[in-house]
This record gives sequence, C-alpha cells and structure tokens, in this order.
Amino acid sequence: VLNQYPNTQTSVVLAQSDRLVAYVVLNSLSTPSTIKELRQFSTDRLPHYMIPSSYIILEKLPLTPNGKVDRAALAKTDPPVSNSNLGYKEPQSKIERAIAEIWQNVLQIERVGLTDNFFDLGGQSLLMIRVHGLLKNSLGVDISLVDMFRYPTVASLAEHFKLVSMGDGSNYDLKMDIAIDKDRVNAGKDRLMQRRKKRQI
Repeated sequence: VLNQYPNTQTSVVLAQSDRLVAYVVLNSLSTPSTIKELRQFSTDRLPHYMIPSSYIILEKLPLTPNGKVDRAALAKTDPPVSNSNLGYKEPQSKIERAIAEIWQNVLQIERVGLTDNFFDLGGQSLLMIRVHGLLKNSLGVDISLVDMFRYPTVASLAEHFKLVSMGDGSNYDLKMDIAIDKDRVNAGKDRLMQRRKKRQI
C-alpha cells in the first residue's frame, strides 16, 4: 500500500516489539507534511491493526552483500522526532487534559502535547484499544474505535468527543464540572460520616 503512494520509490515495514514501523524512500524530497500524508494514505486503505505506528523517511534502504534489504540495520535506525519536541502545546480544556493524561499513562511518557499524534509517540492498535476503554470510563462518552484512529491527536480527538457528547460541544466542560462537583460532595459526605462515627466512639 505504501508503494502505491505517488511519491514512494520503495518501502519496507517491520514489526518491532509490539508495533509496526514503516521505512520509506521517496522519489523527491520530503516535506513536513509527508509523514502526515503517508499516515492518512495508509489509514484510508488499511485496517487499523495494519497501520504503522511510525514512518521513517530514508534516502535509501540499507542492503546486505547479497543485495537484499538489511532488516537488522533498519531496526537500528533512529525513530522519528515526535511533535512534542518540535513545539509543545499544553492541553487546556478538561477533556484535552484527560486525554493527554491517559495517553501519558498508557504510553509511559512524561508529557503529551495538544498536537501530538498518538502513533508518532509510539502508540499502536492494541494500546489504542486500551485507551478507548479508559476514555469511555473517564469521560462517560462512547465513540467508535474507528474514530479513535481518525482523530489521532489530542486536539482532534477532544473536539470529536465534544461533538459526539453534546452535539456542538458548547456545554461539555460544564457537564464535567458538574460531575466533579458531585464527586466532591460525595467525598465531603463520607468525611462527615467518619467524623460522626468517631464522636460516637
């Protein structure tokens, strides 16, 4: 599929640990949007479990003395730089922060920015399934797993959650505030009951 992309000269995809990594040689120079275009091209044509987590652009593929692709050398190629290192944008709304925190926990990384792509940060389909369940439990809104792959950044996924939950998303933060206030009230009631029990003793 990657070889069908108009600017692809050749490509190789390797399974590394629990994710797929695509190594691509282009016919012309890459641009900042090339990887985004390759990911979208793959997403439009492949099931989610076959979409590479990372795309690495190379000038040429390393070859063995026999002229075959040197897969061992490819596996040692440095991974691409994530968006978080190219200009970190802090998540602002409650839903953006909730998504970012879940990604941080699942991917075991220190921070996730507003424009970071889940797959560029090392995510893959099995981890996305886990994230899907955690977000459903945390936000109380169920979206399809397919949509999780369609909106792979914190910003785009947060906006989609708002649209699904409230139609236009205008009162989404208010709903979350109400839920948080209920939790605080319940916690206050529990503390009050404990104090009364201590007094009775």
